Amino acid sequence: MPSSYPTIQSFYQPELPASTSIPEPTSSQPSPPGDGFTESELLAAQDPLTRPWNPTREYTQLTISSLVPGPLPVKLYFAQTPYTLTLGLLLTIWTSFISEPSKNPTHNTPGVSLYANIFPGRVTSDHILIHTSESSPSICRAPLNYVKSQSLTGLMTLASYLAGGHDGVSGVKILVCVKSIGAEKKLARKQGGENILRDITLFDHTAEIRLTIWNELLPSIKSWKPNHTILLLSNPGFRVTPAGKGSLGLTKATMVEIDPEFADAGWLRDYAGRVRQKESLCLGFPEGVWDVEAAEGGVNRMFFTVGELDVWYLLSYVLFSGDADDG
Repeated sequence: MPSSYPTIQSFYQPELPASTSIPEPTSSQPSPPGDGFTESELLAAQDPLTRPWNPTREYTQLTISSLVPGPLPVKLYFAQTPYTLTLGLLLTIWTSFISEPSKNPTHNTPGVSLYANIFPGRVTSDHILIHTSESSPSICRAPLNYVKSQSLTGLMTLASYLAGGHDGVSGVKILVCVKSIGAEKKLARKQGGENILRDITLFDHTAEIRLTIWNELLPSIKSWKPNHTILLLSNPGFRVTPAGKGSLGLTKATMVEIDPEFADAGWLRDYAGRVRQKESLCLGFPEGVWDVEAAEGGVNRMFFTVGELDVWYLLSYVLFSGDADDG
C-alpha cells in the first residue's frame, strides 16, 4: 500500500476568536486537520450582512420611491441576434469618426460626400438606432439633392435609359414602379452552396425592365406592392441579356429610394393607378345598360358556373340559353 500524503487542508488551522484559548494537544490526541477556511471566512459565509462592503464606485443612498427609471447601456459581445437591415429603413447614427471621400475615384460611391466608421464594440460613443415607429416611413422621403419646383438632376425615362443612358452616364436616375414580383429561384454555386434570387418587373410610362434581387437584399422586397411601390434608382447596374432587352441590378454605387415624395413620383403613382384600373378584369357595367339581376338569376341567364354548364349540357336542359353546341 503506498503511503498516504497529507492534504492541503491539513496545513491550515481553524481561526478562533481572541478570547478563546487554544488547548494544547496531548501526545495521545493529535490536532485535527483543518478544512482550508479561516474563521472569518466561515462567519462571512454564514452571516453575509456582517461582511464589510467596499464598493468600487461611489453610491448615493436613496429610497425606492426616489429611483428614476431610464435607459441602460448594454454591450453585446459576439451576439447571435441578427439585426436585419433592409432598403428604405430610417436610421439615426452616432459616430466619432467622419472622413472625406478617398482621392482615388474608383473607391468612391457617386453622391456620397462623407464616410463614417461604426464600431460600437471598440468605440462606446458609436450607436445605430433603427426607427420602427409608424411615423418613420413618412420621414426623409425627399430625394437626395432635390430642390422643390425644380427638375431632379440626372432623371431620365426608362426608354431613354435603355436607348443609351446606361452607357457611361454618371449620376443617372430612373423613376419606376413595381409591376410584378417573380417567384424565388435558387442557383447552385460552383464553390458549393446556392444563390437565391427574385426578378422584379419595373415600368414607367415609356418602357419595362427587369430588376434582379439577390440573397441578403431579398427581405427588402417583402413590403413592395405591385402597381403601388415607386422606386428611384440612382446609378443602377445594367446587364445585357441574351434576349437583348437588358436587366437591372444593384451594385455598391446604386442608391435605392423607396416611395420618394416629389412631383414626378406623384405623377407616376397616379399613372400606375390608371393602368391598374385599365388592366382590371372586373369591369363594372353602368346601371340600366345591363340587367345584372336577370343575368344572374333570370330565365335567360348569362352567368354560369363550370359545373352548371357541364350538367345542363349533358341533360340538354330546355331553358338553357348558353352558347354551347348541342352536338
